[in-house]
Amino acid sequence: MIGSIHNNGVRAWYVDTGFNDSGTYEHVVALVVEVAHYAF
Repeated sequence: MIGSIHNNGVRAWYVDTGFNDSGTYEHVVALVVEVAHYAF
């Protein structure tokens, strides 16, 4: 993954959702599909 680094060293894509993590799996699937698309 490529993300910009903030002053505190946390990547822009890092989001810790303690109670609502329903969208995290969708981002992982989208990333895998995107990488697979560019690989071929």
